[in-house]
Amino acid sequence: MLGPFLKLNNGLKCPQFAYGSYMINRSKCFDSVYAALQCGYRHIDSAQMYFNEGDCGRAILQFMKDTGTKREDIWFTSKLNNLAGYSATLKSIDSSVKACGLGYIDLFLLHSPYGDRLGSWKALEEAVETGKIRAIGVSNFGPHHIQQLLDHHPKIVPCVNQIELHPFCSQSKVVEYCQAKGIALAAYAPLAHGEKFGNKQLIGIANKYNKTEAQIMIRFLLQRGYIVLPKSSTPSRIKGNGEVFDFELSKDEMDTLYNLDEDYHSDWNPCVSSL
Repeated sequence: MLGPFLKLNNGLKCPQFAYGSYMINRSKCFDSVYAALQCGYRHIDSAQMYFNEGDCGRAILQFMKDTGTKREDIWFTSKLNNLAGYSATLKSIDSSVKACGLGYIDLFLLHSPYGDRLGSWKALEEAVETGKIRAIGVSNFGPHHIQQLLDHHPKIVPCVNQIELHPFCSQSKVVEYCQAKGIALAAYAPLAHGEKFGNKQLIGIANKYNKTEAQIMIRFLLQRGYIVLPKSSTPSRIKGNGEVFDFELSKDEMDTLYNLDEDYHSDWNPCVSSL
């Protein structure tokens, strides 16, 4: 397995290094997920909005069959479509569990704060109680969104908030709030879709370690204590993204990378939504 586990606030151990399947072409998803598993990834991230829960699940099941890997040794994350609500979420969870074919989902997130998030959260809690889901969390939630959930005294506190994080997007207010509440951070778009490659400081650190800029960005996020979700459908890059556990960035290098922050979002940012 690539990388360590991160202990969530419900006691479960989640693989910190994950394969993100966002925008992976459906025709390549099965092969890409299988390749990631072959490289040692043990956490696969999907979503209803990606329309690939079935592809991810089939790849996981095939890998389990081919290698004898147990279901409990692979962590599968998915996310609820936006604007659901209580009743729709109950049905939606069943659809996701059926689509992936894995028997249960390890981590299920509200994909955004939009819609009836309180009703949806209640449905997620019930799914944990019935064993359909092991852990629940949120994605793209700002502090005010999470606080609203907490103010309603939920049975289960979110385990994870998955947001865009990389050296050019620190989201410090969201991170500090979540850390104070014991909520783990998961970093999507950890490479900013490659839009910030070429930065002099980033290149300098990469050259020192004979690593790529992508590997430095991933290593930075891992050392920050985040779950990291790099994505690629290119086998060599899938493998290369995982070659980040044979070196460690110094404190000065971590500070240099953290100071690159310019609140640069390469994707959407519902965290700031007033809804």
